[in-house]
Amino acid sequence: MSTVQGFIKRAQAAELSWPLPEDLDDTKLDRLLFMKRPEIADKPHPDWGAVHHEPGRKGVTLSLFWQEYVCSVTPKFRQTSWSVLP
Repeated sequence: MSTVQGFIKRAQAAELSWPLPEDLDDTKLDRLLFMKRPEIADKPHPDWGAVHHEPGRKGVTLSLFWQEYVCSVTPKFRQTSWSVLP
């Protein structure tokens, strides 16, 4: 998807049409176009300290670390959640 297509999709999701309303300033437009997606914003974030430290322990693979971590959090993360989080 191109940058232009991305902005068009954001404008459609925000129900914006051209020409923009006169009272819509840059701050309001920014909020409408770049509001956080609730399915990402509402997810708990991993403990980044543990993410950094634990895989360095002897015998801990990323796969094992992932399995242990998923069992320790509620609601459970999926691997795709890790790729979306900052």
